[in-house]
Amino acid sequence: MKRRYLRWLALSLLGVALLLYLCILAGLPAWFFARVLSLELQQPVTLAKNPQISFNAQHVGIVLQGLQVGRHLLVLRQMQASWRWKALRAGRWLDMDLHIKGLNLHGPWPGSGSHSSQGMALPRVMTLQDSSVDWPLGGHSLRVSRLQAHYRADQGATMSGKLSYAGRLLAVQARYLAPQPQQAGAISLLAQGQGNRLQLQAKDLSLSSSGVLVIDQGTLRLVWKPMHGELHWQGLRYTANAQGLAIRTWRIAAQPQLSGEGNLLLHWQRALTLSSQFQLQSENLPDWLHLLGLSVPKVQEERALRPAALSGDLSWTQDGPIRLDPLRGILGKTQFHGSLQRESTQAPWQITAVIPQLDLDPWLPTTSSSSAPSPTVLPTLPKSWPPVRGELQIGQLRWGQWQARDLQIRLRAKSK
Repeated sequence: MKRRYLRWLALSLLGVALLLYLCILAGLPAWFFARVLSLELQQPVTLAKNPQISFNAQHVGIVLQGLQVGRHLLVLRQMQASWRWKALRAGRWLDMDLHIKGLNLHGPWPGSGSHSSQGMALPRVMTLQDSSVDWPLGGHSLRVSRLQAHYRADQGATMSGKLSYAGRLLAVQARYLAPQPQQAGAISLLAQGQGNRLQLQAKDLSLSSSGVLVIDQGTLRLVWKPMHGELHWQGLRYTANAQGLAIRTWRIAAQPQLSGEGNLLLHWQRALTLSSQFQLQSENLPDWLHLLGLSVPKVQEERALRPAALSGDLSWTQDGPIRLDPLRGILGKTQFHGSLQRESTQAPWQITAVIPQLDLDPWLPTTSSSSAPSPTVLPTLPKSWPPVRGELQIGQLRWGQWQARDLQIRLRAKSK
């Protein structure tokens, strides 16, 4: 009887071992881990191989190879994580050493519905090797290649790589010093290549456990042919849980001849939204228009476009409304105030403006005083002129010997 029992036990153990072997051959561990990660990330996850699990008296580790999230959203060649048994028993999953090789991220990361951001939680130690990031930005792709990074929670982080954007290539080095009990943190970044240079310095940095980053002051210096300048800010506050960034005050000084100041509030929890109160002044507006790819009509620049100033309240939602209300400005000797808004990218612009005095001589050629005056040729409007609706009120209009008062101009352009 005893022999029969031992025989059945041996057969059962052999059957279980065979079943486990068949499950491993069929990729069941890889499927299980991929399923767990899919539920957590709210994206489809696949693994090229079964995970490798190892452990000893002090640590337990896992190696994942060929991990892919979404349709090429995130690809990892290898990810290796290890925990101390003490940290696992306490439920401290982020108290681990994480090593990643061959990461390739194509952003931005899609919204995850009920899985909101959990803050700026990072592993205790993290190393990134031979990685790259592609991120759409302003009609171009911002790419960081040859990315190497090392982070340690109680010390800080270092990063290096190659950054390319709009045909420009920069070598990037960055360093983050973590705040200490008697010392504030700091961030420094340097990107340079072929006459282009971007330098960021931020100090008096603090980071709370709830994911709130505060930087008391910082400076961004930019040399980007054919312009250069500096941006200073005070009171920067980034809140990870609310997915928002606020800057109490910013000041800009750039060439060719641009200065300004204001504040900034940015959110991206549902849709990217921006609001700012700002003031901008320029003594050389034509050069900036050329840099933006805009053609300048043949006008008397000294009288029509210099000086130029604009101030107001800006609010903008991605793929939604944009509003400048109130809006005040100066072009040469002409002052105006009003509002400008557009409810969507398909809707026409709505404009209201009050212009106390408008002198058209710097903008339009005047009639000749000779007995046979030449015909007046008006500037050609752009072919892709956007639809505009609204009302302009002009207190006094002058053009050569002509004068008019209390004009009201209604714009009724049809939308496409």
